[in-house]
Amino acid sequence: MNRRIEFLRNAQQANDFLSIFKRVRTFYKILDQPSPYQCLLEYPFHPNTGGCKITIRSVIQILPVPSTILNSFSNVSLNYGSSKTPAVSDVSFTIEPGQFIVIAGKNGSGKTSLLKLLTGLVQPTDGEISIDDTTLCASTANKFRQAVTFVTQSEAIYPVSLRENLLLGLTNKVDRASVTDEDLNEAVRLGGAVNLIERRGYSAILNPVTITSESIEDPAGKAAIEARDYGSPNPVGTPFSTGEHQRFIASRAFLRIKHSKIKLIILDEPSNALDPQAEAQVFREFRKLAKEKGQTLIVVTHRLTSVAPSADLILCMNEGKIEEKGTHYELIKSGGLYSALYNVQAPT
Repeated sequence: MNRRIEFLRNAQQANDFLSIFKRVRTFYKILDQPSPYQCLLEYPFHPNTGGCKITIRSVIQILPVPSTILNSFSNVSLNYGSSKTPAVSDVSFTIEPGQFIVIAGKNGSGKTSLLKLLTGLVQPTDGEISIDDTTLCASTANKFRQAVTFVTQSEAIYPVSLRENLLLGLTNKVDRASVTDEDLNEAVRLGGAVNLIERRGYSAILNPVTITSESIEDPAGKAAIEARDYGSPNPVGTPFSTGEHQRFIASRAFLRIKHSKIKLIILDEPSNALDPQAEAQVFREFRKLAKEKGQTLIVVTHRLTSVAPSADLILCMNEGKIEEKGTHYELIKSGGLYSALYNVQAPT
């Protein structure tokens, strides 16, 4: 019976492994894009600017892929597969270096699709996207992504130590080598994951390697067990709650921002599992750091009351289009969609 239970447990972990494998496969698809080091483009384009300027004019996008990073959207359209309904349609706007932008809207309004365009993971069907007056294409986007931190609510934590997971955000070997324990502790503090690290330790492993091909009736062979133990000396799993997961991912992002040449920070509801007070604190830390470094910050969140009032520009989306744009007070005064979304959450 114990063997059967162990087999079923390993089968579940195999599913977790397959999920991670899909993410790795997506990662390698990105690697197949033109190497930034084969391009003539050097980034940052304007070394004296802390953030990037983004302009978008008439952008259209239609669901199932990633996104593009912009300085300018010019008559941009994007269609996913055979879909006839654009996910982003006829969008135009400009983001100045160092601005704090909030993208609002109901579920399915095109917010995440717009972010995918902003990060250069997909190319628009029509129109043009530019960064610092340089047109964004496959090669320039790949180079530019080195200057971007894109944080989502579904980022993976891999079956290596928590220390190594934090360092995964640093793609440059020199940057990784320069990180001290104090740097790790600071990133963990900013992300709100101090209690997690104090309980687990930096050497803990989430979902360590297991032997997934073991038979229900027969135990694994000695060689397989030895190979597993060699590759994963700490076989004890470290399960996280959703909130802990998001705090840890935020900590990884803070480490990358502080130890890489980041110009654009994008947050796509990375802390929606946290309570409103904790989420507001995480956003404040991102905002503070971006402001200190002059970095452009773009935030998508449904909890508007904690971040939107201080935004330099709010883009309110509806059915793939930007229905309203302006400051918080301008949009509240206009009494449109943004005002309705905000007032539902505002304290009475």
